[in-house]
Amino acid sequence: MSTKEAWKTTLYDCIQRIQSSPDDWTIRHEALFQLNRLFETLRHENKSHSFSNEIWNELKPLKKCVYDLRSQIVKEVCNLLVTIAHVTRDTMAPFVREMLPALLEVCGSGNRLCGSYCTASIYEIVSHTILKSGNLKFLVDALEESKNKAIRLCCIKSLRLVLETWSTHLDRSDTYLIEKAVRNALNDATETCRIEAYALFGAFQQKFPTKAQTLFSLLDHKIQFRLDNIKGHHSVDATGERPHSLNDGQLQTFCQREEVQRGDIQLQLQPDDLQLQPRALSVGDRVCVPSSELFGYVRYVGPIDDTKGVWIGIELDESRGKNDGTVKGKRYFECEIDHGIFTRQRQVILIAGHTTDAKVHSALNEESLEWDTTQPSASQVSSIDMHTLAPLHSVLQDIFFHHRTYIDKYVKFIKSELMEHHRFQQAAATASSADAIEYLQQLQQNAQEKIKMSDAFIRRLIEAQLKARKS
Repeated sequence: MSTKEAWKTTLYDCIQRIQSSPDDWTIRHEALFQLNRLFETLRHENKSHSFSNEIWNELKPLKKCVYDLRSQIVKEVCNLLVTIAHVTRDTMAPFVREMLPALLEVCGSGNRLCGSYCTASIYEIVSHTILKSGNLKFLVDALEESKNKAIRLCCIKSLRLVLETWSTHLDRSDTYLIEKAVRNALNDATETCRIEAYALFGAFQQKFPTKAQTLFSLLDHKIQFRLDNIKGHHSVDATGERPHSLNDGQLQTFCQREEVQRGDIQLQLQPDDLQLQPRALSVGDRVCVPSSELFGYVRYVGPIDDTKGVWIGIELDESRGKNDGTVKGKRYFECEIDHGIFTRQRQVILIAGHTTDAKVHSALNEESLEWDTTQPSASQVSSIDMHTLAPLHSVLQDIFFHHRTYIDKYVKFIKSELMEHHRFQQAAATASSADAIEYLQQLQQNAQEKIKMSDAFIRRLIEAQLKARKS
């Protein structure tokens, strides 16, 4: 008997033992372990192996092992799938379509241990097997349709791995699917998925900058604001790398916040290293709480009685807070009722390009005095009570903030339109007249929307100036 025939015989024997022992998990576990070692013998040859459809059909019973209630079985079958991915690489794609739904379903199950095994195996499979067409569409559809946060998060991170690893192999339809996934991920209902979606958008922007610019211009202004102000769109997993091996019993997951131990199996679960906060916050910083869409200024940084750690006290722009800077009768800062909140620094984003509000107030003081044609002398100015200028400062500060935001967005939009227009001119010779008309109509619609935005901003600016004069 040849070596190849002996290899197949051993494989068939292992699969047969798995199918014939539904009540004896030790036999199934031993058979899976032997299968893993069987594929490991091919892994050492440092080349990609291609199997016949007969072999892949024989391996289909592994799908039932993924649903097994014993974590040892799930762990071993995930080890086996990762080994197969290393050995077969792209030729595993049809089998991935068979196994991916089961792995993803267990990811979203209530069993966190088994779910973490399946999640890590998906990331490893995606890193070694090109996901195109059906497999890619399955991930995109699962991201759009699933109501399970863990499943959506796994899909987002898997798609990011696809972009980072296989972007050069994607065709137009694949790129469209990923663009659709990016748009859905950025509008996800949960903060954890949205944070990972920023990393997905960053990877998409790096690989397809023109498409990313067009997508950015069509996003909601709140999402645009977050993408503009988050420092660095690329998140790195807590380990700093993709999961490599499951055989050592230590699986690295990508978005958990605690450590789970069971027997000799230990999972290191740590938060993502997305750099939302590049430096320590200080009093006066302009910040955003993305989970609640709240904006304001830092008024307190430090401990709170009967609690651990450092808290950030924020005075909000709107009355959507929970207090007036007081906690359990002790005042930490002063603000209006329902304008104050306390939160952790990891939940706060420092808005880029903003100095502390004290500096803004100082600059606006000088500017407002220059605008006033009937301004008093220096001695008179020094005697003015600054509290009387508070309404004026608030209005001018609001003008300054919205004006800067508007200009930044408009410049980016113009750049993206110029790039798209240049691309259209190059392809105009071969493009059909219908495509040209549709594209020009889209440009016209976008231009009209920007004109309306500009008119609204100018009206707001005039109203604010009149309000400032009256105050």
